[in-house]
Amino acid sequence: MAAAPARGAERVDAYEGCDDDDLFVWAGRTYRYGGPAEAALRRYREAAEADGWRRRAAVAGEPVSVCLTKELDGTTAYLTVDEADGGLFEVSITADRQNSEWC
Repeated sequence: MAAAPARGAERVDAYEGCDDDDLFVWAGRTYRYGGPAEAALRRYREAAEADGWRRRAAVAGEPVSVCLTKELDGTTAYLTVDEADGGLFEVSITADRQNSEWC
């Protein structure tokens, strides 16, 4: 999902990592998008749902714009798309083996 940005989006940052102690991984990208944020969020939501991700309600008080989940390799992965200030949005995936909730 992060590899297929919304049309007109420019990648401004990318990151990935893992925590060997707590056994979780993460990866994400930040994009600048010149169009309406709703269009970018809708594009990711629709593409993710078409790929088998399920929409999930975000935790109250969290700034997540879109949260989806999918079972991957025996654990639940969380795909989030967050709108940020300045026309930016972030697409990230986090998964762990301890059944934590990431959005």
